[in-house]
Amino acid sequence: MSERSWQYIGLAVIVLMTAVGFAVTPDMTYSLVAGVPLIIGLLLYWATSRFPRLTRDLALAAGLISLGTLALSLVAGLAIIPTDHTLLRSIPPLAWLKAQMPLELNGNVVAAALLLLIPLSLAQLLWARKPSSWRDGLRLLLALLAVCIAVAVMPLTQSQAAIAALAVTVILLLLLRSLRIGLAMVGVGALAALVLVLATGWDTIARRYLGEWTGIRLAVRTEIYHRALLLIANYPLTGVGLGCFEPTVRELYPLFYMPGATQTSSHNLILQVAVDLGIPGLLAYLLLLGHAIRAAILAIREKATQSPLHTALASACLVCLVTLLLHGLLDCAQWANKLRFLTWGAMGLAVALQRFGDAHRLAKTQ
Repeated sequence: MSERSWQYIGLAVIVLMTAVGFAVTPDMTYSLVAGVPLIIGLLLYWATSRFPRLTRDLALAAGLISLGTLALSLVAGLAIIPTDHTLLRSIPPLAWLKAQMPLELNGNVVAAALLLLIPLSLAQLLWARKPSSWRDGLRLLLALLAVCIAVAVMPLTQSQAAIAALAVTVILLLLLRSLRIGLAMVGVGALAALVLVLATGWDTIARRYLGEWTGIRLAVRTEIYHRALLLIANYPLTGVGLGCFEPTVRELYPLFYMPGATQTSSHNLILQVAVDLGIPGLLAYLLLLGHAIRAAILAIREKATQSPLHTALASACLVCLVTLLLHGLLDCAQWANKLRFLTWGAMGLAVALQRFGDAHRLAKTQ
């Protein structure tokens, strides 16, 4: 079968298992909250990957991505910043805006979204050339503002896994841009970490990150993973229903370490997809994710376009998807949240960039 056939099979299975998830759900309210962003994401993926001409004007697409990143960073940053933060006390208009905002966002959700968006703007700067027009200059300015503000917002999310993943993302992008520069930055980062450890003291760092609370946290995570595996074992073909990890665990397998707490997900990407969509849905998701990673690699290697922006966006998509898997080992915020459609957008963009490059190469040979 052709490459597109496998892609369409994976997409069809995901759609089928989404419908099954709605059919078997024990609570439609949870499933609607989880299912609507998934359906939007599937439509975005299909439209982007099916019609690569949508990305024909890469500069416009890149500018819109940076503008969206900037807007999300400003809104989300204000939504998650603590009400007693020094910045709000220093700037009363910001405090007033914070009070007027009806929006409440989870820090992990914001961090997961920014983890996907930051590389798409940062790559534009790393692969930038001298602007040939005022539009290029404006696009690069938007990318710079988006990166600066988004990186500033990341610590406010208090998501240690996402911040660590962001560091890995930057290193991977630098390595793709220039192996020499990337290795140099890795060395600088390692040296800075060593200086920090020596200055702060290993005991202080150990108490902060490897103390007793980490042992409790590890036990909690292990219990959550165990409950997810039980659900997968009992509902391997259908899953428990979209977004229904919390009510199902509460009803069938209550948590002992955190009996009164709310655990909306399994904190692991692979486990959560299997819980929501069953093993068939998980296999289809991994098929589409692998296809998108392969498409990004082929788009990076495509020399026919000779476009730095094309290479930059393809490199960013590759790094985003690899980081998605790494971050997914500790969290599933890029799957189980209201902004999950961004992941599907990155996957669709990777496929579109590959097909756009193929079409351009064929046009030049004719």
